[in-house]
This record gives sequence, C-alpha cells and structure tokens, in this order.
Amino acid sequence: MVKTRDGIGFSSIIAKSRPSEYHHDQVLASLGQLEIPESTNIQLQNSMGSVKDVLKQSVARFHLKQKELEWSAIGFSCYLKKSGPYKNKYGESWCFDDLAKELLSRDFSEASCGGVHRLEALISIYFADKRHFLLSKNMRSRVKNMIVGKMTQAIKSQSPSGYWTIHWWRNDNSPAPPQSTAFANSDTGRLLATSHLAELLMRLPSDLVNQHEKRNSVERAANWLVPQLKDLTSEQIQATFCPCSHASAVVLSVSRPRSSPNTE
Repeated sequence: MVKTRDGIGFSSIIAKSRPSEYHHDQVLASLGQLEIPESTNIQLQNSMGSVKDVLKQSVARFHLKQKELEWSAIGFSCYLKKSGPYKNKYGESWCFDDLAKELLSRDFSEASCGGVHRLEALISIYFADKRHFLLSKNMRSRVKNMIVGKMTQAIKSQSPSGYWTIHWWRNDNSPAPPQSTAFANSDTGRLLATSHLAELLMRLPSDLVNQHEKRNSVERAANWLVPQLKDLTSEQIQATFCPCSHASAVVLSVSRPRSSPNTE
C-alpha cells in the first residue's frame, strides 16, 4: 500500500513482491466486514496511516460508472454513516440511493462470480440502511425486493444434486450470458457459483429468505461441495483458492452441531 494525495491505496504495479487488489476496493470491503475501526493504524514502508486514509481515497476516486461497484459499495456501507451526498475528486456527487440504483440497473451477465457479489453489495447496503437510514423509502423497497426475488430464484434454480451454475440468475427473458456454457457446466464453474451462493444464503435473516428453504438449500450445496473439495489436488486448490475458501466456510458451518430446540 502507498500514500497518495488522496489517502492510502494500492500500487498499480502487480508483481509477486508487490501484489495489487484483484477487485477494486476489495481490501476496504474486507476491512469493513471484519469491523476493523477507521482509527486502526497501517504501517507503510516509510510512514504511518490508518484505515480512515483507505476510506478517504476510495471516496475521492469513486464514481458510479466504474467497472466494478460491488466492493466499493460494501466498504462504504460498512464505514459511511450518512446517506450523502459524497463528493469525489472529479467534483461529482452521489448518495446511497444513487449507488443502489446503479447496482440494481446493471446486468447480472456482466458481473463477477455469477452476480453473487452484486447481491452481497445490495445486502450490505440493506443492513447498513437498517442502522443508519441510508436509503429513501422507495429505494429501500426496491433493494429488498431485488434481494428477496433473486434469493428465491436461486433456491428454485438449484440442481437436484445441490450445485448451481454461474447462470443461476437467468430466466427465459434474460440475454445470453457472455460466459461460455462449457465453463458454466464445468466442475470449476459449478464450484464457483455454488460456494458463493451457499455462503451468501446461509447468512441471510428471515425477512430476506425462508429459513427452512434456506437451510435445506445450503445443506444440499454442502453435500455437493464436500466431494468436490476432497478430490482437489493442492495445485488445484491454489488455482481455485477463492471458491475453495467460500466452500470451506459453507461446509464448516453446516457441519457444526445445531442448538437444541430449547436453546435455539
């Protein structure tokens, strides 16, 4: 990480010795999801900074038409406590209604990991809105309807074997996705979609998904994921570390003993 005139960000040099972010604002989102305070110090090569400096740069360089909004949205919903407006370094202003509207308008066929991170961003905004009233009444309703609709669609589109493909969101009226059908139906494609969707599902409360349907769906996904993980070599795990980490979280969660009826 390097200090800039806007705060703290990542070097644009991508090398083994100086890695960059795979997704824009991924570190900010991760810090926020781990509830790391803004005041937390960050040791740079020749100076000190803080998480607040990472947030400051992200806000300064953010714009609604950037290629990936998902991780910026998650980071902002974790740290920003007001609806807006916020102004970037280009003089453009935005509020959380604008951010949610842009996320809702984008096509799932162009999103990373089958669009699951887009849902994750909307869910993060939805929870932040409950704490800080970030959205207007109309946008709050639109966000919730999108989440409920897509989660219901996900449960219905799950295969009898327990997996999903990256085209899980598609219906008869959806445009043809750019990802190849071969990849979507491959074990790698199914691992990617199933691990992401199952982990997202298992964290949702009852106002967003039916809990009985959620439990059954996540357990079916875990039963499919277990042999997939067991069959992977160490080289394959390294190559597919992202979906493997999501899959492991799902399997570990499902394998924990449930609370008794009297204490649940």
